[in-house]
Amino acid sequence: MADRKRRRWFDDDFFFPFEQIREEMERIAEEMMHQDDEFFKSTWRSGGKIYGVSIRVGPDGKPIVKEFGDIKPEKKKISEEREPLVDVFREGNEIVVVAEVPGVEKEDIKVSGEADTLQIKVDTPQRKYYKELKLPAEVNYKNTKLTYKNGILEVRLPVK
Repeated sequence: MADRKRRRWFDDDFFFPFEQIREEMERIAEEMMHQDDEFFKSTWRSGGKIYGVSIRVGPDGKPIVKEFGDIKPEKKKISEEREPLVDVFREGNEIVVVAEVPGVEKEDIKVSGEADTLQIKVDTPQRKYYKELKLPAEVNYKNTKLTYKNGILEVRLPVK
């Protein structure tokens, strides 16, 4: 029986591609950090404005978020209206809009529109929904068919 050197399923060549990938990732990270330094230096020199946040974990394990920079973000009013999830597709000579508006009665849903737009609105003390859609074609609103069952609104609009 001949003496054969037993070879492991991996050798130094096995790790070579991973080493190349690691080196390339380090090069890209260094380049990005250099570009960021240049960006911030040029921004400060030109009197530019900067806004950012730093996030760290506090001693209690909760995140601590601090803003920095000379731009303060605008405080936006949070809307009470929810935007329903909507699917729009064409079925033959109709545009079909399917919207999720759970927790309301069919009588509370207002659907309106003109040409190639559609608005879905619900305004009750318990729920408020609003969605305005651009339809893929102009439709005839006179022959619109609405169905509402188990929180799902289906609007069928014949194409002009």
